[in-house]
Amino acid sequence: MANSVIDPDTGASLEYRHLIKGPDAKRWQQDNMIEINRLIKGSTGTKTISFIARSKLPKHIKATYLRVVSNYRPSKADPYRVRWTVGGNKIDYAGDTSMPTADLTTAKLVFNSVVSTPNAEFAAGNNSDFYLFTDMDKCEYMRIPIQFLNPEVMAAYELNDIIVDERVLAKISKGMYGLPQAGRLAYDQLVLNLGRNGYHPCKRTHGLWRHVTRSVLFSLVVDDFGIKHVGKHSAQHLFTSLRENYKITEDWTGELYLGIKMNWDYKNRTVDLSMPNYVSEALRKFQHPAPCRPEHAPHDWTKPAYGQRQQFVTPHDDSDPLDQNGINRVQPVVGTFLYYARVIDSTAMVAINSISGEQAKATENTAKKVTRLLNYSATHPHATIRYSKSGMVLKLHTNAAYLVEPRARSRHGAHYWLGTLGIDDNNGAIKNNARISYSP
Repeated sequence: MANSVIDPDTGASLEYRHLIKGPDAKRWQQDNMIEINRLIKGSTGTKTISFIARSKLPKHIKATYLRVVSNYRPSKADPYRVRWTVGGNKIDYAGDTSMPTADLTTAKLVFNSVVSTPNAEFAAGNNSDFYLFTDMDKCEYMRIPIQFLNPEVMAAYELNDIIVDERVLAKISKGMYGLPQAGRLAYDQLVLNLGRNGYHPCKRTHGLWRHVTRSVLFSLVVDDFGIKHVGKHSAQHLFTSLRENYKITEDWTGELYLGIKMNWDYKNRTVDLSMPNYVSEALRKFQHPAPCRPEHAPHDWTKPAYGQRQQFVTPHDDSDPLDQNGINRVQPVVGTFLYYARVIDSTAMVAINSISGEQAKATENTAKKVTRLLNYSATHPHATIRYSKSGMVLKLHTNAAYLVEPRARSRHGAHYWLGTLGIDDNNGAIKNNARISYSP
């Protein structure tokens, strides 16, 4: 969501077909040309696709479609990003498509390990064109509307002779975004390439890699590396190993990883995590204005009745159901703020969990919960998590609330953090759970 191109007037997500008609049309068209040159068969590209006549499509193969994805990434040298992706739902592939990748908790454990290890520091890296350099065991095919091809490309590859129904056929010979097998093939190739230099994935933790002798480990999320190293030479060895086969960008400050801004204080062994523009962009997307009065609670509070011998079930929600437009508004709010709550602001987890359980059959009360969550987010848009040096001992608090949700359901939650054995500390959370369950 944070990288989507949003219409400032309507809050709608804009696609490439809209952007090439807007005020920055030339910039988007230019980046589309860059993407074509990267994919197309040629001396400067990755030789991922080549154009063929429709008659050369194998009879047992059905060609899929092209989807052009555009986003705006201000942290990049060229923030205008256009990517050609394959309609993967039309690809029939029987092999393994799973790609072991680090989850958010693994990444946060790496952050904690950095501040808790003397002299350790953090660096980030990005494996540009990761999928596009991977050979495939069989080719796929895709139809490309000529509206996405500029006159120079049409002329250079004599495409006017192979146009059928305003589209041309492309043969995909290497991994490409959207192909279901691309991630796994790229990962298997990475294992072979890095294995020659002593790097191997950990057996029991997906996406976590170590070197056999050097003081370096990293979490891998798709094509992003979060690197813990003791001594710059250790991380430099990793970057050198990667550059043997890939285009790698290096960030020695480690200030941005997975869209998370990190402020490292190596002297005091702390790191602060935040996502500065996430909430403001989300509110702009949903066209939600700042509340007239500050909202300091993301959800209603159920007041405990101390001394009461019998606890009654929470009343059933009998408010009017929302129409389809109302439901369609609730669902993206849940998806957008769930990621932010998991990464940074866990105080919204209960509200999001409650709304998500109602979104399929949302009511007026559900809409009120959404409004309250948005008001709360607008009031507190700059949440931060701090991790401090610790003994890396896993600790947790758990609790449950009985019959606090409709239909005789209860709620339970857990707060996980890393601390030091024998010390009553409370570091920033690496994970928070907030779930609804039926009472026994």
